[in-house]
Amino acid sequence: MGFCECIQSGRSHLNGFYNLARWGSSSHSHVLARLVDDIEWWRTVLQSWVSEDSPEGTYPIISGKSLSEDPEKLVYCVQTDASGTDGRGGYHGPLGCKNAQFWSTSWLPEEISIRQISMSAELHALLDFCRQNICKNKLLVWITDSTAAAFVVLKGYTSVQSALPLLREIMELVDSQGNQLIALWVPRTENMFADYLSHLSIILNTPHVNGSQRMG
Repeated sequence: MGFCECIQSGRSHLNGFYNLARWGSSSHSHVLARLVDDIEWWRTVLQSWVSEDSPEGTYPIISGKSLSEDPEKLVYCVQTDASGTDGRGGYHGPLGCKNAQFWSTSWLPEEISIRQISMSAELHALLDFCRQNICKNKLLVWITDSTAAAFVVLKGYTSVQSALPLLREIMELVDSQGNQLIALWVPRTENMFADYLSHLSIILNTPHVNGSQRMG
C-alpha cells in the first residue's frame, strides 16, 4: 500500500476562485466574502502541509487487490434516510456485519431550513454519522436513496447554499478521519429500514435513540 497527500474537502472551497475568475470586479460583496473564507481555508491547509504537520489527509491508497483480499476489514457501510417532517436516521457497520448499529434523531426547530430541502436533509443524516467519529482509515460507502445527495458527495460540491456547509463539514470530517468516501444510490424499496429509522425517534417521542439490529 502506498500513501498520498490529498483532501476530499478541497473542491467545496474552490467556488470563490471560480466566481472571481468569472465575474472579476463585478463580483458581489458576498461572493468576495466567500473568496476570503476560501483563501483562509487553503492557507491553513497549505501551511500544515509545509510544516509536515498534517495527519489529516494522509491516506492509504486502497487498490482493487487489497479490497479483494480483505474487503470486510477495509470497507465500512452507512445507510441513511431523512424525513422532512420527523427526523433522520441510519445504520452502519463493517461490510458483511451480522449486527448493525443504528440511530434516529428528531429535527430541531432551528433546523427547519435544512429539513425543507430534501438533499440537505439527506446530507445531514450522513453528517450525523460522520460526527460520531466511528471509523478511521476505511473506504466509507454511503448508501442513500437520494440521487441528488449521492451526486454532490461524489462531485464534492453543491451550489445549494443550505447544503454546502453540510457538505463541507462532511468532507472535512472524513478527511480528518482518514476515510475515503463514496456514495451509492439505491431505490427507495431497498432503503426501508433507514426510512423507518428516520421516523423512529418521533414514534418513540424522544429526541434521539440508538441501538443495534441483527441483519440478514
